[in-house]
Amino acid sequence: MREPIKVLIADDNRKFCGVLEEFLRQQQDLILAGVAHDGHETLKLIQERLPDIVILDIVMPHLDGLGVLERLQNCSLDPRPKILVLTALGHEKMTLKSMELGADYYIVKPFDLEVLVQRLRQLADGQKPPLVQSNIALGIKSVEAEVTRLLHQMGYRPTSRGINT
Repeated sequence: MREPIKVLIADDNRKFCGVLEEFLRQQQDLILAGVAHDGHETLKLIQERLPDIVILDIVMPHLDGLGVLERLQNCSLDPRPKILVLTALGHEKMTLKSMELGADYYIVKPFDLEVLVQRLRQLADGQKPPLVQSNIALGIKSVEAEVTRLLHQMGYRPTSRGINT
């Protein structure tokens, strides 16, 4: 049995991070190395916690995901963590720029959590996952529908006063 995969989440949306954190904690072979909400915090946690994989959003305050990728090129990390970009920006130029700067994979939000975890495992095993994942390929029609599905999957049910567990 291999060592658990240490994953760092870097995204400024705290609610999204909470959903992602909860799902990752349910995976026996994944360990949450930390959560960062801006680019500077991301770089600091990468150097302190030495994650195997960083789930990196592009749009973050103070230093965006591209800035994080640029600065990682100048860091002497051995081994360098794999970078899975997970962002709402699905522009081809952004995808290519991210990959040029060292991203190992790119997923466009909304996405499927099971596919994300599968990609994390593939990256950790040194495999090159299949093409960039997009919401179109997954057949996801709206962000709201996907969030609702994820909340139901986690056991949360809507009520007249909000969400109950």
